Amino acid sequence: MTAEQDGDEPGAGRLRAALARSVAARPASPAPVERIVAAGRARRRRRRLAMTATAACVVAAAVTVPLLRSAQPAPSVRQMPADGTPSATAKPTRTPATEPVTVTAGHGTVDGTAWSLTMTYYPDESALPADLPPPDGVPLVCQRPVIGGVLVDHQAGPWAGCDPVGGPDDSSFGGEMALRGLHDKGASGTRLFVSNTGPDVSYGVVRLDDGGDLTGHAVTIPGTSYRAWVVAVPAARSIVSVDEYDFGRHRLSHSTEWQ
Repeated sequence: MTAEQDGDEPGAGRLRAALARSVAARPASPAPVERIVAAGRARRRRRRLAMTATAACVVAAAVTVPLLRSAQPAPSVRQMPADGTPSATAKPTRTPATEPVTVTAGHGTVDGTAWSLTMTYYPDESALPADLPPPDGVPLVCQRPVIGGVLVDHQAGPWAGCDPVGGPDDSSFGGEMALRGLHDKGASGTRLFVSNTGPDVSYGVVRLDDGGDLTGHAVTIPGTSYRAWVVAVPAARSIVSVDEYDFGRHRLSHSTEWQ
């Protein structure tokens, strides 16, 4: 069959044949397998990096949220007791005494004789000694100065040196100083200087005519506000001055009426 019979234009068959011979003569290049594999590995590596970055962001967010929450101030919580009312800081309360409370304000030896001063608070009638006649009233604060085993003013009865008060914190009690002795109402002989003092006084100093000082420290009846300090004055000595000091050693009062 000729080219004309096949319907081709003149020379077309010869061109295709020449192209076929040229292709057949050129060796076929191998497929770029290594580049394809490398490209695939690069794509997989990019995907892994992207997934790692995403996971890191999620973890960072999970860590940041608690940190942000912990940085916020904790809400205030008000404790409520069982009855549902707001609780408040309880102030220390003084337990009322139901029995007599006694404390030793001072004791020692002067002029070779033992001396002491005790203070007792009787809160009510049930606290009074059963073997004594009742006093004029209770509550009662009693001071019992003893020199050489003898109670000062014992002639006045068992309640000598006792004063009725309005409870454990009667502010009208105190502020008095006195000499208590067995002779001449404390004006001579061995005697005790007693100061019923207030809450600001820590101690008192009695200056004697020989230049010596006697120091007494204030003592409080437990559970009350009643306080006193005491010193024993020798029989041969007289008082020049009396000073009281606070807890910071600042002088609060100065008296010379005991000369």
